[in-house]
Amino acid sequence: MKVWIYGRNEREICAMFAYCVGNSDTIIGFSVQKSVISFFPQGGLTQPMQAAIRGDLDQLLLSDLTLLGDSTEEIRKQETVFRSYQVSIKSACN
Repeated sequence: MKVWIYGRNEREICAMFAYCVGNSDTIIGFSVQKSVISFFPQGGLTQPMQAAIRGDLDQLLLSDLTLLGDSTEEIRKQETVFRSYQVSIKSACN
């Protein structure tokens, strides 16, 4: 499975890599959430979205779902878009 890891910081990404990625998975990239005060805090999702559009991504691994948005509606919209490209979303919290 081709996996992208998305977290708040390097420590979260390393922890997810160590504990949440299977032996048969291929990590195709990782990114961190942009500053909360930035114009587009979910800017770290740009590269995994591009990979999803190209068909190069199977799973988006997150430290938790709140990285997708500030509200339930925003999170649902992001999930819907990724799933429309056949990308599953896995939260390390679950």
